[in-house]
Amino acid sequence: MIFAGIPTERISVNEYDPITAKKYTKEELWGMALDPIKWKNIKNPKTGRLMPKEQFQFNRGKLLGFFPPEWKSPSDYNWQETYAYYLGITNPEFQKLQLS
Repeated sequence: MIFAGIPTERISVNEYDPITAKKYTKEELWGMALDPIKWKNIKNPKTGRLMPKEQFQFNRGKLLGFFPPEWKSPSDYNWQETYAYYLGITNPEFQKLQLS
């Protein structure tokens, strides 16, 4: 058996669509990053409250190495200086980019 998959765990801050030759801006890519408030069920495990996008991206980015190790808390997180974002796979623009 042969299996294949499309990795969707991250999107680099330097993305390019090889079919259309479009170079995405950081702002466009940040718009594709997962925002847990949109889903209303991804909550901070410590507080039980909805988790802001920056905090969620910090938590995932820390686990996956998306930013410098000296960033120790969500207040250190800067979406404009990170290496990658954790994706919102239901975003239509991301789906188009991923399939390209």
